[in-house]
Amino acid sequence: MYIASRFNVIKDKNGRKVIYNTMTQEIDRLSEEAERYLREGGEIAAETLASLKQKGILIESAADEDKALSQLRKRYVSEPESLFLYLLPTEECNFRCKYCYEEFRHIWMSKETQDGIIEYVKTNISHYKFLRVEWFGGEPLLALGAIEYMSKKLIEICRQNHVLYYACMTTNAYTLDLHTFERLRKCKVLSYQITIDGPPAVHDNQRVLKNGQGTFARIMENLITIKDHVKTRMLDVTIRINVSRDMLSGICGFIDDLYEILLTDKRFNLVLKPVSNYGGDRVRDFEEQLCGIQDIQQAVDYCTEKGIIGLVDDLSVGGNVCYASRNASWVIGADGSLYKCTVLLYDENNIVGHVHSNGVFEVDENKLSRWVCSGTDHGLECDECQYAPICLKSVCYKRILCGQENGCHFVRESVDKRIDQYIKERRDDKNE
Repeated sequence: MYIASRFNVIKDKNGRKVIYNTMTQEIDRLSEEAERYLREGGEIAAETLASLKQKGILIESAADEDKALSQLRKRYVSEPESLFLYLLPTEECNFRCKYCYEEFRHIWMSKETQDGIIEYVKTNISHYKFLRVEWFGGEPLLALGAIEYMSKKLIEICRQNHVLYYACMTTNAYTLDLHTFERLRKCKVLSYQITIDGPPAVHDNQRVLKNGQGTFARIMENLITIKDHVKTRMLDVTIRINVSRDMLSGICGFIDDLYEILLTDKRFNLVLKPVSNYGGDRVRDFEEQLCGIQDIQQAVDYCTEKGIIGLVDDLSVGGNVCYASRNASWVIGADGSLYKCTVLLYDENNIVGHVHSNGVFEVDENKLSRWVCSGTDHGLECDECQYAPICLKSVCYKRILCGQENGCHFVRESVDKRIDQYIKERRDDKNE
């Protein structure tokens, strides 16, 4: 006997009913026959029944979806197979972006803290199959020596323990010339997020050096050089555009320019984000430029039409699990402080411990528990939610601390957009 999955989402779009299953990510038109069977049971064509079963829309009556969800949460969140380290080798930066929340403390990671991180990994790596290191800042390239030192040690530890190692970097790319890139390649850094805030006039107003000078030309020169001279297919560069109001009228034209210069190379991709208030003092003088998701939707749709990513909506199982909610995910400041979130760096609720030189992570378990507990523990109605496979009942504790609405509506809106996209694709299909 078969029953409807509780993870089915049914939408009626102008008389077209579509069903999406958040566990299997399968989507299909919902015929009257299938809808009636899901609601009442009874007779159904064998071909339709087979399709519904194959897509996970129908499941065995004995199947325990709650147990399956709990096992997935354990795998991705509470007892993950991967160790995530977000490392800030310095909190200093050579930029002074007008919306940045960071305080640019003149702190550089000491040799004692570096060795403490290395020792922690050496002691605990046997519990994991994968180590992901993300170099963050500040501007991490200002501390290239520390990156090289730690990378060499961490790569060797992983090699000896047969653990996969992956490294990426968030950088402004101002000093990412070809020589620096090759040094980082030896550190297995081949994945980057680099911000270019629109055409030169806008970028050079928003993302400036300490002395106020523009940075667009230097960054573009570095990226073009890397594109032209680095041949490995393993390169993955995400160009992030923080869209401000000054940029809205010309954003599609700038996307066209980027497409011609960089994005025809499939190793480069694009993501758009609205300039938002992440805290700090600097953004107060930039408030008139802040945007919301709705303000950039036209640009996102334009990217979709060109086959560019545009906005990342990961609807896979666990795709919306915040890194801060994972047990084995640590942000480590240049002074050895242990955080969970890279945004609320200076909030006492986010400082959950400290790294010691002997590899011990001294952790305040009470603080930590607030970041890694489920949404249900924070009063959200996760247990009956159709969308639970996407977030695995995790919650962004930062939003709670900041008094913001929980992020559940983003997930619902993303599924809704996926259904709209499916309907458009079907409508454009000549066989439809």
